[in-house]
Amino acid sequence: MLPMDVALPAKNFTCAYDPATGILRGHWAGPGAVATLPACYKQLLAVAQAHKDCRFWLLDMQHRDWHDESFARWFGECFAPQVSAALGQPVFIACVVRPGQRPQVEHMRTDLLLRLAAEVTIFPFYFDNVANATAWLRDQQAGDPPLASQLAAGYHSA
Repeated sequence: MLPMDVALPAKNFTCAYDPATGILRGHWAGPGAVATLPACYKQLLAVAQAHKDCRFWLLDMQHRDWHDESFARWFGECFAPQVSAALGQPVFIACVVRPGQRPQVEHMRTDLLLRLAAEVTIFPFYFDNVANATAWLRDQQAGDPPLASQLAAGYHSA
């Protein structure tokens, strides 16, 4: 299990709520230790709670190293249930990744994370650009198209 009390790398991660769109945005400016990820995600949850329990997150992960299996397990088993309990359901997370990360997104570890998160109606989807990720979140805010029609995909490219 990952340590839970790791300080945030201030130069590496930022998050902010955008009141114009109702979207919580997180951004990693560069690589960092996987052990810092839980602190980043806890900060996201705190900011979401401070802004009317925001359930629409856009995470720009293009400059971040891909996580390992311990993070995927922590996210699915510990964090996703905590988010669901705190914010209500469902929670939509649009993750923007660089093209070189697609093999990791399609790997079994990501499948495990997606299955565990879906059990508590947390839905991370992966995109290769911010515009498509934002459009998907706006569709989810509007309730159209139905999420069920998208569940098989998981990764959306331009």
